[in-house]
Amino acid sequence: MNDDLSTVGQLIWGHILIPIGVFFNGLTTMLLWNWFLVPLSLPGIEFWHATGIAFFVGFLTNHNPKGLDENKSKIEQMITKTALVFLMPIYAIIIGAIIYALM
Repeated sequence: MNDDLSTVGQLIWGHILIPIGVFFNGLTTMLLWNWFLVPLSLPGIEFWHATGIAFFVGFLTNHNPKGLDENKSKIEQMITKTALVFLMPIYAIIIGAIIYALM
């Protein structure tokens, strides 16, 4: 019974986490695109275009987060996935902002 609850919990958490990840990836793509590609004479993009591009590229490249160990408990795997959803875009924005400031 406990495994059923953790499986249901993972399923529910995944449905919450996916839209959050799509939002953060779209925001990150928009910022990086407008910082680095617009100066190269490409048109700027808005949030929804960036979200679609990020989703499309993620679909094509099949983003499977590294660092997920099958030996970890389900809760540890959920924590790792959650951290990756938030930390990867934040790191990309911070590093991109530093590079943009140095341009």
